[in-house]
Amino acid sequence: MAEKRSIEVVIAGEVYKIAGNESEEHMKRVVRFLNEKAAQTQKAMLGRAMTKEYTLVLTAVNICDDFVKLAEHMQMMQERLEQAAKREKLLKKKLDEYEQELMELEQENQQLRESRTE
Repeated sequence: MAEKRSIEVVIAGEVYKIAGNESEEHMKRVVRFLNEKAAQTQKAMLGRAMTKEYTLVLTAVNICDDFVKLAEHMQMMQERLEQAAKREKLLKKKLDEYEQELMELEQENQQLRESRTE
């Protein structure tokens, strides 16, 4: 199990100490992402007076919305993958049947040729 580490970060202009099992670089990437999303939220709400807290709540809602959409998309893709796997299995079975039928027809053809030459 990874060692738990803590780092100081700046989120929306405030210093926080966060801890986690991920690498320091990963935690910094997460904070950078959060700050970028918060800046996008502020830009989208330009002209409205918003507290940092309100901005971060809206940012969290937006991130959760993105997450739910991605989870739904992932579920849909998983279902499509499962359907494709079932179809592949069915097609392989059909291919095996056709290959068997082809071998039988080739044998029958060979027998007919041999009987014609006799």
